[in-house]
Amino acid sequence: MVTTSNQSLIALPAFMRFLSTYPDPQEVCEALLSGPLAHFDAKSVNMFLTTPTNTYKIVGTTGITAPLVPRYMEMSRALHTPLNEAVLEGEIVTTSILKQLDDYPSLAIDRTIWEDVANTAGDLRIDTIPIVSNGKSIGAYDMFAEGVEPSRKDYAFLSSLGHLLGVWATHPYTENSLESEFTLNSDEVSFNLNERQLHILELVEQGRSNSAIALILGYSQSTVKQELQRAMRVLRTNERSEAAKRARELGLHPAE
Repeated sequence: MVTTSNQSLIALPAFMRFLSTYPDPQEVCEALLSGPLAHFDAKSVNMFLTTPTNTYKIVGTTGITAPLVPRYMEMSRALHTPLNEAVLEGEIVTTSILKQLDDYPSLAIDRTIWEDVANTAGDLRIDTIPIVSNGKSIGAYDMFAEGVEPSRKDYAFLSSLGHLLGVWATHPYTENSLESEFTLNSDEVSFNLNERQLHILELVEQGRSNSAIALILGYSQSTVKQELQRAMRVLRTNERSEAAKRARELGLHPAE
């Protein structure tokens, strides 16, 4: 009998040959799903890499998680998420669609869209695996899958894939495909706030009016209003004071 681990190993040489052609990230995600991760009953694969602006950015995605992707196209590294935990700890993090809403409060802000996916696909297990280069985590890939939690041998295999992806992601031949924009047509706002929005929210928290904020920061009142409206959309609220409170609770306030 061929076990899941052995089946995955059988698919590995073909995947390694494929990586040696330096494909783009979207092709890599599709190859992972149909190749070495197929025997884990994987339903979706997403790949995130760190950026110079201290965020995570999706560079490739495939499978059933399409409704979630626009929201997490770019995400602050300050958020407490399975992704950030996996990268910071250098360890695989396993949770599920619904369990993470209790364990990671920053994701609970998007409970509705996560629950919609769970209602459609089931409460899938999520394994988030660091992508490692030169001993440093430079991102992670996640796998949404059915079935029982992987064995220790399976985790070792998933980790080895993360190291392979690290070699691919940092190779000069891969740079062009990583720098190309991966975009989706969506009205959703990415879960990320820029420095301007964070400073505005900090002043809102101090009780400042929009006109006072404009004067302090040197922006027009219309700019302050627009940036504040976008921040409120990101933080899922229609109240400026609530947006400021949520940004603080999520650890998104500017560095002192």
